[in-house]
Amino acid sequence: MSDEHWTVTDILTEDGTVAGMMVTAPDYIDAVYIKPEYRGRGYATKAVKKFYAENKQYKPRLHIIKNNTAAMNFWKSRFILREIGENETEISYEIIGEKE
Repeated sequence: MSDEHWTVTDILTEDGTVAGMMVTAPDYIDAVYIKPEYRGRGYATKAVKKFYAENKQYKPRLHIIKNNTAAMNFWKSRFILREIGENETEISYEIIGEKE
């Protein structure tokens, strides 16, 4: 992980109400959170694609908890991931591209 400070990269809103947020460093996605009532509307996809376009030179990485099937499905259906590590609870990936 980078020595960069974490920042809330994006506050995702709908009609002035916070729908979710994304926390990152240039080379790492720490969290993407969308409130349940706003899921399925494309907020996370749009935010991550924007982040990736602006930071792909840093080869952004992320960790996915193994039993979080919703997160696994989200990431693997939208991005090309290269596995770079694994422990008992999570798998580490590098984003190497976007899927069409």
